[in-house]
Amino acid sequence: MQPSLKIHDFTMYGFKSLFNYAFAFWLHKAQCTKGDVNSLLSNRRMAVLQDILLFKNGKQWTALLESLPTGITGYGFESAELRVEPKEEDAPPLTADLISRDAADVIQFLIRYQPFKSYMQYELVKLYQDETRDIRVYNKLNTGD
Repeated sequence: MQPSLKIHDFTMYGFKSLFNYAFAFWLHKAQCTKGDVNSLLSNRRMAVLQDILLFKNGKQWTALLESLPTGITGYGFESAELRVEPKEEDAPPLTADLISRDAADVIQFLIRYQPFKSYMQYELVKLYQDETRDIRVYNKLNTGD
């Protein structure tokens, strides 16, 4: 288990103020994406934040969080190295980093993600090829049969 940061530790990790620390982690806890942060900080009504915050966009925000020695907690990513030994003796082994995340967490994020709101269907839907509704569309997903 990774140690959690205490309130008085914020200056040691690049945060210049308690507000920077608290706001950065509030965005993180709210599961904001880089795009969400870009949209928020580019809003003219938030201009006062541009003067206060160390980060001016989503890329700088994530870079600041990723610079923490304790890492960003709560994403649930797991990683492992896959190593394949070659058949030839003189060939180097092949390695790859595998990164995975709990599928339920990903689905939960996608369902709550506001830009997808208008595309989400929470009930069975019958799909047709055109407006005449003569030809049904069938696929591997349950669409209302």
